[in-house]
Amino acid sequence: MALKRAGADFLVICINTMHKVAAAVKERTGLPFIDIVDVIGNSIVENGLSKVGLLGSRFVMEEPFYRGRSWVANLTSSSVVDGICRCVFLV
Repeated sequence: MALKRAGADFLVICINTMHKVAAAVKERTGLPFIDIVDVIGNSIVENGLSKVGLLGSRFVMEEPFYRGRSWVANLTSSSVVDGICRCVFLV
């Protein structure tokens, strides 16, 4: 509520790991939420992309931040490349 009283109009979480607590943050602040993962998904759908590479930490790539989204179902399959980080190719 303090963010709203301070004049914030909406909330954006720009770091993937914070999506783990996004629902709780959204609920506690009472602010509209712009979800960067949905923005990415909308762009993929709007541009008719069918093969997408997402690069992120192992934690982010193993959590449902991306894989749990409805737009991912429109892609045909996925493969994973391990290294310092994890790269998931959604094709």
